[in-house]
Amino acid sequence: MVKVKSLIRLCVFLTVCILAGSFPGACALPGDEAANHYSASERKRQMQAEDTSSWYYYSMLTAKERIWYEDIYLTLKNMETDRELYPGNIADIGIDGLERIFQCVMGDHPEIFYVDGYTYAHYSRGGKVIKITYSGNYTMDRDTKNVTEAKLKSRANYILADLKEDATDYEKVRFVYEYVIRHTTYERDSVDNQNICSVLLHGKSVCQGYAKTVQYLLLLCGVDSTLVTGTVYNGEGHALNLVKIDGEYYYVDATWGDASYQSEATGEEVSYLPAINYEYLCVDTDTIELTHKLDSPVPLPDCKAKSANYYVMEGAYFTEYDEDTLKAYIQKQKDLNKKEIGMKCADLGTYQTFYQELIGKQKIFSYLSGNEKKVAYSTDDRKYSLTFWLVNE
Repeated sequence: MVKVKSLIRLCVFLTVCILAGSFPGACALPGDEAANHYSASERKRQMQAEDTSSWYYYSMLTAKERIWYEDIYLTLKNMETDRELYPGNIADIGIDGLERIFQCVMGDHPEIFYVDGYTYAHYSRGGKVIKITYSGNYTMDRDTKNVTEAKLKSRANYILADLKEDATDYEKVRFVYEYVIRHTTYERDSVDNQNICSVLLHGKSVCQGYAKTVQYLLLLCGVDSTLVTGTVYNGEGHALNLVKIDGEYYYVDATWGDASYQSEATGEEVSYLPAINYEYLCVDTDTIELTHKLDSPVPLPDCKAKSANYYVMEGAYFTEYDEDTLKAYIQKQKDLNKKEIGMKCADLGTYQTFYQELIGKQKIFSYLSGNEKKVAYSTDDRKYSLTFWLVNE
């Protein structure tokens, strides 16, 4: 047999920077010119057209923070510049809170693909900040944005047309996970790799592009999805998704599910690996934290549910080693023409039994019951998982 060892995975995530300007009291101040912030009535009017039920970060903010979130969101959506944030919240939120709320807006809205940062200016009187103006850093003009937006929507509609009408939320998540992985190559220097254009228009991206595209497509088909950032075990920045299925939250990491990511990260040829690794499709907090350190501007849920985990949904989650059950599962995968057969064990003891029986005693060949001469496998003793696939001679 050929054993495939774990490969170090790397990903690039671009941190948005702030350009700040501070001006003395001699500059124009509130009272010296007409206010340029959204009035309560105008903010309410524009927000009434928005469905905020899928905005996870928004839901976790205080009432005052939501006002600034709405100000920033509307400013970016409308591609405005020098828009004043509601001044009544300066004392409570302050300049230090501006970046946090911007990250919340961008984490909820993958459709804002034409912004890569922001600038602001704060005005002080007597050492006290009394006014903050805000502008998005727009990567294209309004006409280009509109044309690109139409292309993205058309592409997304084309992709989702292959999703069956009665698909469950889990099936939608699996469909999007598989689509993004199969149609995207991980490439560090890819164009627009911090937004959805990289995947949907160019087919090349890094973790941020993968995660935002998964989020964008899932939101379009009615599944709540949020961008989550953090680092992986080697300290490098990373992006993935938080999704909601049947009222429960799970983590999804399409980047780490892509074999091309391993190839780019290690510089090694990995054509012998299955194209899709399902280890990161709908996992709980304990599992994702084995390899990821999450860093969020708001508290994240402690995901405990397992019912929509890939292995559970596909009948590949085993609480004990039972030869008849395992044989039936493997035969089902063969009947479906699956190129690889993955399984996850409930605990370390069960995993060790599977390992000893299938690999130590090489019983995997009897379960496959074909003319296989060489079978490759990948194991993870932290996640208690095993995956087998045939190797071409």
